[in-house]
Amino acid sequence: MNSRWQSLKYEHDESGSLGKNEKKSSEFLKIGSIRCSLVFVAVSSFVLICLLLTDVIHFTGFSLDVEESQKKRIEPSGTKPYLPEKGTYKGNTWKNERTIEVTTLGETPFARCDVHSVMNEDGKTIIHDWLFLEEINAINVAVMTSTGNFIIFEQNKYAISGRTFSPVGGMINSDEVPFDAARREVMEELGMGSSISLQEMKTVGYDENSLDNEVMENTFRQILDKSKVMRGEVLIDGEVPGKEKDWVHLGTYRTAANRGGGFTYSYLLKNAVPLVRNGGLGSFKGSGDDEEQKILVFSQEELMKNLHNFKEIKWVATMSLSLLHLR
Repeated sequence: MNSRWQSLKYEHDESGSLGKNEKKSSEFLKIGSIRCSLVFVAVSSFVLICLLLTDVIHFTGFSLDVEESQKKRIEPSGTKPYLPEKGTYKGNTWKNERTIEVTTLGETPFARCDVHSVMNEDGKTIIHDWLFLEEINAINVAVMTSTGNFIIFEQNKYAISGRTFSPVGGMINSDEVPFDAARREVMEELGMGSSISLQEMKTVGYDENSLDNEVMENTFRQILDKSKVMRGEVLIDGEVPGKEKDWVHLGTYRTAANRGGGFTYSYLLKNAVPLVRNGGLGSFKGSGDDEEQKILVFSQEELMKNLHNFKEIKWVATMSLSLLHLR
């Protein structure tokens, strides 16, 4: 009995000890599980933060790169030209069935100098030093008021000696069709547009007597975006919507037949009206261009006599085509 009792007591003590161990193991498992969960959450959070920081650093780095690039482009000191990294040009590369290979010599966001290897017209030999200049496509607009007068600019240009006359002009943004770029440039440089544009601006609550150019530009961009959606048509190769009776597409032209230089879309805007107070007047301060421009008003006769003072071939073409259209 005593032996049996001791045996039972031993079994009892051992089972009790085992019970305590099981409880401890259970507690350890719970604590371990909680710790693992916390570690997992901490690691996940750390990874997420790293990813976010990577994006932020990348974005900030990109912004700093752009800012640094801009500083290098325009700074008060230094004499060496600044050449951005390859791949900064925003336009397309010209190629056709005769293009064998293209090598880039230098580029900016707006232009690029390439050397092409081009199959000769004989189909047998290849020209390996075909210099080609890529440039963002642009628009030129001859702006005429309801009185028949033309509003032009007098200004300086880097590649032209002395003063020159010029029409409204500018590059086409990547998200624009040529017609929308033409409307935007006339608004930015002269504060003018078609009567249709003015009506559309009024539908979104715009006051044409406003002196705030920023409000005017924002409103105009609203109607540009709105008209793109409502237009319901794709404007091909410089086309003008049917309702815009005062806009005329005068044609699309290559700047240099063998050397590129982009394409120019020429327009005439008849019966132009101010979209903002002082629009079209000498006191209007345009936006979107850092160059100094003096606004002049010419009759058709005065314009004809001064065509030779438009010292760029694209400008002369646009103004001459406008005069021919009006005859």
